[in-house]
Amino acid sequence: SKIYITRCTNWGETCEKPIKISEEQQRVQGVSLTNIGNRIVAAWRRADSEDAIIYSYSGNGGKKWTKGEAATGLCSIDQGASGTSMRLLNIPWTANDGNRFYIFASDRRFGGDGSCETGIPKIGVTWSSTGKNWGGSGAFQVLEDPSVPNPGGEQTGDGFQIFPTATGFRGNVQVAWYDTRRETFGAGLPGEAGTGQVPNLLR
Repeated sequence: SKIYITRCTNWGETCEKPIKISEEQQRVQGVSLTNIGNRIVAAWRRADSEDAIIYSYSGNGGKKWTKGEAATGLCSIDQGASGTSMRLLNIPWTANDGNRFYIFASDRRFGGDGSCETGIPKIGVTWSSTGKNWGGSGAFQVLEDPSVPNPGGEQTGDGFQIFPTATGFRGNVQVAWYDTRRETFGAGLPGEAGTGQVPNLLR
């Protein structure tokens, strides 16, 4: 699969020729876009080998895009699809606070024993002030420390944290995800949403 972007300047009535921005020979899935003015970041998941969140950057409103590069590595998908099961790749989500770009994703290196083989997925974040340079002070890190009680006073425990979604507004980024820390398998109890406010977590 490949990622293409088409640019429309008249609210979608007509669009320009699609531009391919992914060069991977592996599966790619789940494009998320965010912009600050004419600066746009697109991010997606690369799987099959050298799993990673890949990004491409445009500084001129989508006319031209950089070659896709890894913003951060990820653990490999632990279970593939079969004739009786399906598996979505870990889809990243992008947002911005007007100054910095953020990419959120779930990864197994943060929870449990912290290994890709047996760790428990937690939500991580990486960020960039330019949209082109990731890592450094914005290296991929866990968004919520499992050892710290949440605002309700409960320990977050080792529940899975998956499917992040985020949005930015007036200098803040709000992120939410599906959290299974209160589920008991077989008991039918619902999971609950976890939330975090990025500026507070990164100060």
